[in-house]
Amino acid sequence: MPRLNSIAIELIKFLKKNYLLSISLGILFLFSILVFFATEASYDAIESTSIWVRNYFGYFYLYLGLGCVLLLVLVAISPLGRIKLGKENQKPEHSLWAWTAMLYSAGMGAGILLRAVQEPVFMFQNPPYPSGLKPKILALEFTFYQWGFTAWAFYGLFAMVVGYALFVRKKRVLVSSTIEDTIHNTAARKGIDVMTILTTVFGLIAAIGLGTAQINGGLNHLFSSSFGLGTTLLLAMLISAIAFYSVWRGVDKGIKVISKFNIVITLVLLFFVFITSDLG
Repeated sequence: MPRLNSIAIELIKFLKKNYLLSISLGILFLFSILVFFATEASYDAIESTSIWVRNYFGYFYLYLGLGCVLLLVLVAISPLGRIKLGKENQKPEHSLWAWTAMLYSAGMGAGILLRAVQEPVFMFQNPPYPSGLKPKILALEFTFYQWGFTAWAFYGLFAMVVGYALFVRKKRVLVSSTIEDTIHNTAARKGIDVMTILTTVFGLIAAIGLGTAQINGGLNHLFSSSFGLGTTLLLAMLISAIAFYSVWRGVDKGIKVISKFNIVITLVLLFFVFITSDLG
């Protein structure tokens, strides 16, 4: 019993010291309880909110993506593009192959194996907006938009800002550190950090859910069977365990190793599809 009390005290001290984590965990816990006990209502609310955002901000998203691409091109060709993120004579920590594998695995992951094929077909049947273009042209253009330069521009712009703050300005490893010189309101800066944690968690949940659904669907197709909720939960726990292990082991022994293995499997799959398709 004294041992448990000691652990509880240390945990409370840790949570008090890391209040951003405490606030984020509290919000996530309350949200999880709400979704668990009001699943259908939560789904309807999320779906209606998503539709509302797409209807009112859809074109803004398109313009924002184009703006990010153009901004990064301008930065790259300007004197700012020569600023090194690190020490002057420091070499890249990882090889080009390792960086490519990690970027691909983190930026695209399982989504490109399903969505990049599914989206053009879906958008061909359901055009995203009225246009004078042929449906097949619009579907391919929209797919290239979401899986091409635009997606990487969103990642790249955010990475550039954070990388500059960390490795050039020597700021803390917080998103709010990128704006602390211009926004002095502490509550606003902490709110940005909490929002970053929440959106990261929601993104990971979506990625795990998508990956689980893909694997489960593949098993159903291969074995001509219908695997139930138990299989889905096991797959979700397996994917989560692998992700946790890769993070726990660090970049060199975890994320980089798994990313390289992932990219090799992807290339093998690409080669298999090529030689077994009509083009092979």
